[in-house]
Amino acid sequence: MMTKFRPCFSIYLRLSYCNYFSSNCAGIINSSRGREEEQFPCFCPSACSLPSPFLPTSIPAISVAMQRDRERERDRDPSLRKVFMRVYKSDADVRGACNAVGAAFVVGFGSTIGWDILSMSYFATFGVVLLAALYHARKASHNPVINCQAAFLGFIMGTAILKGGISGHPHYMIFSLYVFMLCFFHFTEFIMTAFINRRALQPDSFLLNHSVAYWVAAASSWVEFWTEAYFFPLSKTRFLLHIGLVITLGGECLRKLAMVHAGSGFTHRLAMTKRPDHRLCTSGVYSYFRHPGYVGWFAWCIGTQVMLGNPICTLVYAAVSWKFFSDRIIDEERDLLHFFGEEYREYQSEVPTGIPFVEGCVA
Repeated sequence: MMTKFRPCFSIYLRLSYCNYFSSNCAGIINSSRGREEEQFPCFCPSACSLPSPFLPTSIPAISVAMQRDRERERDRDPSLRKVFMRVYKSDADVRGACNAVGAAFVVGFGSTIGWDILSMSYFATFGVVLLAALYHARKASHNPVINCQAAFLGFIMGTAILKGGISGHPHYMIFSLYVFMLCFFHFTEFIMTAFINRRALQPDSFLLNHSVAYWVAAASSWVEFWTEAYFFPLSKTRFLLHIGLVITLGGECLRKLAMVHAGSGFTHRLAMTKRPDHRLCTSGVYSYFRHPGYVGWFAWCIGTQVMLGNPICTLVYAAVSWKFFSDRIIDEERDLLHFFGEEYREYQSEVPTGIPFVEGCVA
């Protein structure tokens, strides 16, 4: 009885599978028709004439092809986590920096629990972390300068986050949060550069060696904070901390969005020549500001001083930063006008620079 109905049942299965897979896998045929027809005969009109062993051998092959097609779709629109993991696995410098900052963060966090930050034990642990980062870099063939800078930032961030959390004194909490935001800014500058423009990634992408004036300004803000905290303790308030934190985070996010939207066109140094892939970015945050990266950094600088409640440094930072970005925008736009000509002039007329009272280069 079963032998009698086996041919009809076999033909029915062949027709059903042919109709189903031909409607769902048409993209696979179009992309590489010759190879797929040889490998998957069920896509051909002649599949119905195949012998009965067709089903058990072709269905696994079809499943593999469909899985491969789904992976291609995911690769075309990857999530942030997948992008990070792909860069992490393929780039030794990024992997070394992430490992160093993570390990140093944990050690810094633990060291703050065990010892006072002014004790010799704490500083000895700090030195051991830097030596361990250097040793690991040489052993794993990573860049030792990158590893040491990442370990330095990680250790300080771990210390700051715990010190601000366990200290009941508001001044320690305010300063610790400021230090964390400072270190976080410098580490994310490196990581974002690795994601968007790998060829521009260098050990100084952390911007820790920005300039002597940069660190003189930072040290001045620290002196002002602790001086005012000692003589005028009520001037350092949570209200100013929250306002400054909002400004700082807003500036940080705007700058990182500018890096993402500009892609390979974003560099920490001014481009002196136009590359073949150099394009004028006018979309995203660049449709609101011509220089959103500078606007974000300008807001970040002022926000950090509002967090600390430093009235003098807030005014000085605003004036000095405005002068710095004004001069840099003029220099940069002079090159952009040379690169893009009338296209950039039209962009200038429609979109502001973003920095108050800065018009840019007028050709």
